[in-house]
Amino acid sequence: MYKLGVCLLDLKDPCRVIARCRHSVLDSKEIYKRTGDVPNVVFCNGAIVEDDDEAKIYYGAADQVVCLATTTVDERVWACYEG
Repeated sequence: MYKLGVCLLDLKDPCRVIARCRHSVLDSKEIYKRTGDVPNVVFCNGAIVEDDDEAKIYYGAADQVVCLATTTVDERVWACYEG
């Protein structure tokens, strides 16, 4: 099962992980993510951060559909530090 996670990297040394979320941001629990050409797979196609801090995450699921998830940068940063 493929999942999508979040981590914070050092801007000067991107090989250095500053913090990492223990839980996945996206997984393949929903039926549309579990059935398709490649079941149980989600993968990020790209993300956009809007001026209001909203992060739009475009992702594919089961090699069948393209989806959009939204969150905020602040929520994801806190999730990384909470473990």
